[in-house]
Formats: sequence, C-alpha cells, structure tokens
Amino acid sequence: MQDISKPSVENRTTKHKRGRPLTVLFVEWSSSGRDFEIDLPLMYFFEKVLHSKVEYKCIFDVWGIIRSKPDIIIMSNTTGGKVNVELSKMIHKSGFLFFSHVSEGLLINDKINTFMWGWNHDFKIYEKLKILWSERACNITANLFPEIRSQLKVSGATGFDKYKIYKSKTDFNTKGYKQIVLYAGHSFIYLESNFNNVKTNLIKQFGADKVEKFFEYKDKIKMIFHEIVPQNPDTLFIFKNHPGEFSRNCPEGEGLESYENVCYIKNEYSFSELLQHSDILLTFKSTTNLEGYLLDKPVIILCEDEELLSDLPTAQNGFLCEDSKKINQYIKEHFSTGKIKDYDEKKMSLEKIIKDCIGFSDGLNHVRFMSFLKPYIESDIPKGQWQFSFKDKVKALISQCYFKARYFLPERSYISNWAKRFDSAEVSSQKKMRYPDFDEFYKENDEKIKYIYDNYASSWKVSHKINETSHSKNKE
Repeated sequence: MQDISKPSVENRTTKHKRGRPLTVLFVEWSSSGRDFEIDLPLMYFFEKVLHSKVEYKCIFDVWGIIRSKPDIIIMSNTTGGKVNVELSKMIHKSGFLFFSHVSEGLLINDKINTFMWGWNHDFKIYEKLKILWSERACNITANLFPEIRSQLKVSGATGFDKYKIYKSKTDFNTKGYKQIVLYAGHSFIYLESNFNNVKTNLIKQFGADKVEKFFEYKDKIKMIFHEIVPQNPDTLFIFKNHPGEFSRNCPEGEGLESYENVCYIKNEYSFSELLQHSDILLTFKSTTNLEGYLLDKPVIILCEDEELLSDLPTAQNGFLCEDSKKINQYIKEHFSTGKIKDYDEKKMSLEKIIKDCIGFSDGLNHVRFMSFLKPYIESDIPKGQWQFSFKDKVKALISQCYFKARYFLPERSYISNWAKRFDSAEVSSQKKMRYPDFDEFYKENDEKIKYIYDNYASSWKVSHKINETSHSKNKE
C-alpha cells in the first residue's frame, strides 16, 4: 500500500490547466448533519487526493457566494427548496461547472415528479450531471424523463460511506446511562406549520383521509413514549429532531421534559453520531431505518399501517410495532439478553435493500462520484463569472451585515435561522475529527480507490448504454 500522503491518484488532476489548484465550492443549508455528511467524503477527496482548495458556504450567504471564484460547484437537493432552484439557475447562467447529488434518494414511480423536480417549475436540469443513489432510482427517472437521461449518473449514496469509514466516536454526554434508545424525529413541525403549503400539496397528492391518518400518528407516538419512558428509568431516551426542524424540541417527545432519562437534540449532533452511541433505534416514516440496519442496531418502526409505509423502501419487511407494552418488553429484553427474539426472527437480508436504495455499502460511493467528475476536472474547465445584479449584490451585503449582528436579532428572524444552521468553525472541527478516519480508510483501500476512480465512470457508461437501449424498446 502506498502512503496516503502520496496516493496513487496524486498529481493527475490536482491543478487546473491554468496552472493553479482547483477551487471547489460546496453550497448547502447546514454545516452539520445529513447534507454535510454527504459532502464530507467528496471534500476529503478534493483536498487530500487532488490537493484542491475547498470552500463550504451556506446557501443563504449570497455575499459569501458572490465573493467566491470557484472552478467547480457542488450542491445537494437542487430542487428541494425555492432558494436551491434560484441559485442553480444563477450558477448555470454564470457559466460555472456544476454538479449535484441528492440527500434523499429513495423514490417510487408515483412520486417521481416531486422527487425529481420539486420547486423546479421549469423542468430543466441546470447542473452538468445529477448523480443518483441507485440504478433503480436512475432507471425510474430515465424511463419517465428520457430527455435528461445523459445527465443522470449513479454513484451510490455518498452519505452512507461514513459507516465504513468512521471509527472514532464523538464525545456525547450519556449522563451515565449505559442503555440508550434513539428516536429519529419525523417532520411533524415542518408539516403542521404548512410551510410553503406542504400540507396542502400532500392532500392533493395523497388525499385528505391518508394525510389525516398520517398526522394522527404524532399523537400515537407521543402516547407510546409517555408509557415506555417512565417504565425504563435506567434507559436514556434521545429525541433527535428531523433535519428540517431546528426551532423547538422533537414534538413526539413533548411533555417528557421533567424526566431525567430524556434528552432532546436539535442540531448539536448529527443523527449518525447519536446512532453510534445508541443500542436501539425507534422510527416512524424514516429513511434512517437503513442506517440502523447498516450498524446492526435493532430498528422498531412505530407504525403498523403498511399502506402508510408503502412509499418507504427501507420499511418494507421491517419490524413494525405500535403497541407500547410490546415495545417496552422488547427494550427490556434487549438490555437483559442482548437481543430481541421477535426482531431477529424477522430480520431481513440487506443485500437487495442496499442495492435498490443506496447502491453500495463499501464506503466508496464518493469515489464513484469523483470518477464521473474526473474527465471534467482533467479537461479545460470553463471560467464562470457571477451574473448577480447590482440590486442582488446590495441585498446580499445588507444580509451579511445583519448576520454579523445576529445575536441581537429576533429569535425567529431569517438571519437567526441561518445562523443556527451554519457555522464555518463547525466545518473545520468536523474535518479535524473525521479526516484521520479517512486517512486510515484510504491506506487500507488504496488500490481499490485507484481502480474505481480510474474506471467506474467509463464502465458504468458502457452498461448504461445497454440499459438505454432496453428502455427505449420498452418505451416503444
């Protein structure tokens, strides 16, 4: 194995043809959690293998984005919010080399419009490539939108690479409890606020009855916790907010504040960090089921309505239970025997779930992603120039001034919310903590990384051409 300071791909793609290191700009909502963890493996590859300069900006920091002069821009969820779509259009208009990947890549046919286009009402991909989680996701999308087939690629889900790479645990105060149950909060606050007419759109898509049933589960889940928390005083229950919520505690855990064995987490720790410390994972409608499976944690889904879960691949054949007495029994059984008999008997094979949902689970999805970028990096990269208007620049500068005075602003102001989501010092601290894990992983997998980086994109392209032919026949 070669030393990581001189990896096998070094010096091939480290510099722009103009003779200077590449500058790569990542633009996201938050400096921690899901989307940051999707980007971190790519940031490592750019910085440590290709010796590029990496910048990580908040999507609301328009002034910071304007001041950046990148060669490449990468964003997840380009259609997940109005601000994402607007910035994507600006990046395209400004002529930058632009790539995207996704935060939530689990999709089904009847939701493909929402997944693919979201807030993008122009139905146009503004990035050079949109890199997806799985062949299944790509095939569904390409069948329905053949005109964008050439822009779709499959790398596997980069955010799940951490479960093969991370070795060190973050410091987390377990309050002395040795038994920990983690609950992955759903987006009830986000939906109940009818933010951006989400609830209205859900009713149009699924019908009022199904949406009403969906919302009834918040109270059901609250009741479950109100029964099991007091009966397990020696177990710490952690309630982790959904990534889209950050202003108040997880609503499913409301009313339990007086219990010493209850802990509420907003954005202080990512879900994956908490999962590493936990013994059992409880969820409702959540893709985090798969993360529990990958770490071999028992996952109990607090919903027995299979119709309600029908659009969630990671819940198919999952362990469903909404009976608080049984759940309490399972918790006690696990902590007394180290297993849950009923769960083990139902435990499903992960092979098909991994292939259908996240592509691969070998920790190398980010290298596959980089393999698609390799030809662009090695060619003459176009020089972009931001096309923001004078008015946009003035607004951006004013927002930046407000951000510097954020501690004096109202709690729920736009700038205050931005400040809660993003902290550049947090990006640096996460790199400092996690990069040693990447160093070790790269030393152990040097030859495999070299091969995938050099060959994956080209071999995928050949096989995808075969898929395109078969899809064309199917369409006809």
